[in-house]
Amino acid sequence: MRIGRGAPRRRDPRRRFRNRLLVGMVGVALLPLVTFAVLAVFELDTVAKSTANATESAILQRQQGIADSALDSRATSLDRTMSAINTDVQDGLASALVKALAVTQPAALPATGPGTYSPPPPHVAPDPKFEDATAAPQVVQEVSLVLKNNPSINAVWFEDEKTGAIRVYPGVNGPGDLVANGYDSHNPELRGGQKVLASSEGGVGTANQPSQWTQPGADGPFWTDPYPQIEDAQIGVTAWYQANSSMQVGVDVSVTKLIEPAVGSASSTVDPLIVSASGIVVYASPQSATDFPGAATGLVFTAKQPRFMGSLARMERTGAMPQTPLTATLNRASSDVFTAPVYSGHWIILNPVPVSALEPNLSALTLGVNDSVHRLFPVTVLPVLILLVGLAFIATTLLSRRMYLPVQALTDHAVLEERTRLAREIHDTLAQQLTGIVLELEAADTLLNRIGAAREVVGGEGS
Repeated sequence: MRIGRGAPRRRDPRRRFRNRLLVGMVGVALLPLVTFAVLAVFELDTVAKSTANATESAILQRQQGIADSALDSRATSLDRTMSAINTDVQDGLASALVKALAVTQPAALPATGPGTYSPPPPHVAPDPKFEDATAAPQVVQEVSLVLKNNPSINAVWFEDEKTGAIRVYPGVNGPGDLVANGYDSHNPELRGGQKVLASSEGGVGTANQPSQWTQPGADGPFWTDPYPQIEDAQIGVTAWYQANSSMQVGVDVSVTKLIEPAVGSASSTVDPLIVSASGIVVYASPQSATDFPGAATGLVFTAKQPRFMGSLARMERTGAMPQTPLTATLNRASSDVFTAPVYSGHWIILNPVPVSALEPNLSALTLGVNDSVHRLFPVTVLPVLILLVGLAFIATTLLSRRMYLPVQALTDHAVLEERTRLAREIHDTLAQQLTGIVLELEAADTLLNRIGAAREVVGGEGS
């Protein structure tokens, strides 16, 4: 008897086959599910990123739209103010002057009256009609109305281009002050030595007028670039009109009084720089002067941004504003530069806004969108995945059993046939051989017994 632990029991090969089949089928079933899970995670991450980007883009566009709308509103307000001044110059002052010239007789009133009259040079004969008409009551009354209704207008002037005579309202100390402030009766087309009237709005009377700018009539009104005014030498602009072939009417306007009520500090989103069609700075707010160092009223506008300056040059030339804001790096910060036209003066308003100011909370929003989308995995995808894994396991188990039973039947049949064959082989060959051997052994045993008995007989007789 064997003492100790018995021999290990061998596992049923059929059961082992069935387990392997089950494991293989489960593995095949789970492979697409694992692939699905990986793709789902990847797709959710892609959806989260695309959703966040789309949301950021939508918010940025909305903020840009708000900034653009605010700038357009202020540009429109400034345009209305300048259009009203144009109307006063053309339909008010110029019309009053023309009517006064038509009724005034050259009776040679003395060169006195309201305002300050600067006579022509000694070698040029004065025009009494101009002298009298510019001092006529209806003209003086119209001048008073214009000055009263437009606080931004510093002075009104009438000029005779033929003689160089000029009358300015309200009056200054005398003609000598006009000369000191830049008016030269020998060259009445100049102001402080500059042809500011001829260069109005990028060049008055040029053959190729910009197609997008709203161009007034051939005689104006036109708006000049900033220059020192003849009445007080302060920087301002002038809106002027060609009343007839030789006489001009103009109003000198304070830049700050004109612009700040329309586009000043009433809104924190608009802090503009205004540039004329000839590239001269008309107005620079404190912030815009910081963004564009060196930008000052009356100076040529320059910036170390080649692409930005190229776009601005096209706008100055054509008056066509871009559909989207310009981009520039200002104060080491990426900025959107919004633009709007002021058609009355051929001016362009530039409003630089840092991109960071347009998207203050987009980082937190991106994290929120990503978190919300990623929560869909444990809430939606993971339960579905677990359900599919369970169904796959159940299906593969049932399928493996259905596949195993025919295999088991075939195996049992094969074993039975093999046992039958072995039994037949044993019966037909081994059994016969073993029987013969047994008979031969029995015969040999009988023979040996007989030989032993014979020896005993022979041995007994001999003794």
